Amino acid sequence: MKDTHELYQIVYEHYADKIRFGLYREGDSLPTIEKISDQFNISVNTARQSLINLERDGYVRLTRGRPAIVTVAYSDEECRERYIEHFTARHDALEELRAFLPEIFAKTLLHSLYFMKPKDSERLMDLLLQTSLEDSLPFFDPLRFVLSSLGNPLLESMHLDASMFTHLSQKKMSTIGLPYDLGTFAAFLKDFSQLTHYKDREDYAGMCQAITRVCALLSEQIGCLNREISGHFGKNPNQLPFIWHIRAGRPQVYYNVAVHMIIEVRKGVYKNEEFLPTPAILAEKYGVSLISIRRTISLLNSVGLTETINGRGTRISLYHKPLKSLDLSSPGTRKSLLFFLMGLQLITINVRTVAKQSFEDITPERIETIIRLYEQEKKSGDYLFTHGRILKTVFYSHKNSEIRAIFSPLIHIMSWGIPLSYIGNSDMAARGEELDLLISLLKSGDSEGFARQLEQNNWSILVRERQKLIAAGLSDAENIPVPTPAILELAESHIHFNPN
Repeated sequence: MKDTHELYQIVYEHYADKIRFGLYREGDSLPTIEKISDQFNISVNTARQSLINLERDGYVRLTRGRPAIVTVAYSDEECRERYIEHFTARHDALEELRAFLPEIFAKTLLHSLYFMKPKDSERLMDLLLQTSLEDSLPFFDPLRFVLSSLGNPLLESMHLDASMFTHLSQKKMSTIGLPYDLGTFAAFLKDFSQLTHYKDREDYAGMCQAITRVCALLSEQIGCLNREISGHFGKNPNQLPFIWHIRAGRPQVYYNVAVHMIIEVRKGVYKNEEFLPTPAILAEKYGVSLISIRRTISLLNSVGLTETINGRGTRISLYHKPLKSLDLSSPGTRKSLLFFLMGLQLITINVRTVAKQSFEDITPERIETIIRLYEQEKKSGDYLFTHGRILKTVFYSHKNSEIRAIFSPLIHIMSWGIPLSYIGNSDMAARGEELDLLISLLKSGDSEGFARQLEQNNWSILVRERQKLIAAGLSDAENIPVPTPAILELAESHIHFNPN
């Protein structure tokens, strides 16, 4: 159940690549452990482990109290070959990234700017002034600063992974003999700087136009690099996909096991009031330690999915409970529920765009499955799974594999809504009314109406669940703003982009 890439390995690969590309030369200093920890949203110990591994493999030298020093020397030709190898293996994924970049990133960026505090405009300008053509990841820090306004580390980690994956470096393009128009850098800087002026005047229509230009420049830059490299050096037959590593300091092992168990409850593997297998059997099934299983059960108990009875074991406990039964004393529980709200926030901002694009590819068989599930829930009055099944169908039906890869983890995060549905006041009546309209639009084939209603349903769920968690005492939920309907509409009507 452990993540494929440990967090320290992700950091290791990032700096090893930069050294192999020649972005850090022999004798250069890497960022401090504290800066690495902040950039990757990881602990200091995890950052230190990545540097220890870099030293082990001969990339750096560590000295107590000082930044790591690069100790390996690569020739310009070696750096050039590795940079080319990096991009020729990412051609297909980069094309798909630039295909959805404006549709996803532009609207997210608009909401981030909307929620950015007025006093932060000055800080953003300072970061833009510090941006240099020599930077290995131009505009990384300004973009990250803006995106942080949504209070969503999931979004920041996606930005980090996309930046690491592209490694767009104008300096390095020049080194390997590829053309780069300096006017592109100047135009990007100008358009991004204008965003602060639109923000100060609250001119969000003008902001939409500037954001569209910014995204167009990013897409053109990726496309130009891809065309030049594939034209000069061909395409590696072993293509590497873009992978979004959700980090943000969440509990890795037992969090993942808990999500899997919630999903298995949804699938009927574990039935209500049924006792779970012993911890030893569960540990063997999920490939984790007994300690991790005990932490998993404690987490599920705290959100009301299970209850442990002395001398008998732990059983599924899906029945309505008062709000005070939600146990927020554990940091793992608080993080898990905050992740749930963050996932809802990202889906709410982007689901209308994705739904419109994937609607025609939703098969009749999938629609029939959704309708059967909806009819079953309508009879019982418990609308627990239909909304999630619709989201899963929308995202998994999209032609763009990068869309599917990015939103798949969010579908798993949405699983926390199942136990939450049984805590506090029931919102089943409201869910039923929302689903009635959504299902009728799905049956009618009205893609625009369906996409709009799906966005509205998701927005309503986010509002209700956020309010519930705040009322239960999860004060950090207040730091996750709810997307504004007016801005959702503005983005839909004013952000237009042709990626070709």
